Amino acid sequence: MTTLQNAINRSRFALCALLVPCAALGAACGDDDGEGRPAYRTGVGPTVTVSGLDEPELQRICESLDVYVDAEISFDSLAYIACLPPAIVLGGSPQGCKDDLARCMTAFPEPIAIQAQLQDTRVCFADLRQCRATVTALERCVNVKLDVAFQILDNWSCDGAANEDLQRQAARAMDTVSACADIGASCQNFVELM
Repeated sequence: MTTLQNAINRSRFALCALLVPCAALGAACGDDDGEGRPAYRTGVGPTVTVSGLDEPELQRICESLDVYVDAEISFDSLAYIACLPPAIVLGGSPQGCKDDLARCMTAFPEPIAIQAQLQDTRVCFADLRQCRATVTALERCVNVKLDVAFQILDNWSCDGAANEDLQRQAARAMDTVSACADIGASCQNFVELM
């Protein structure tokens, strides 16, 4: 497997791992401060453990993430979000980045396949039933990852691939070590569906 393929696989697994500047903000990261995009909210009681929710509440979580991603990011943008960090890191130049980005986006699953994972209750519920985090912790983790996705969409491009600061940020975004490690693997698997 090539270096680009390994990076693509890491990016698919950790679609939007936390950037260090976001980690410094802790729980405030992803909060709706009235500026920019609204924070993701499930609409389910915040202090309840996810694994203790009934099917209608689990369905609400799956549907709310599906609706939020479609409205605020669009499923069509997920390939760009996942592919741009490794393209910046491995491309070596703006043109190399563009070439790697194009190859990665071609190999990325169709948006409908990603969206279907959230709409298939069997797939979406599987990890949520094992998630021992509170709804608030799960929302916070999703919002941290969404903040990174918005950063990529709004501020990154292959034109900046030669910028060392952007390369460091992109490398951190590719890191499979999640800032949401404290919520457990089953909860993270849900977050990685998007």
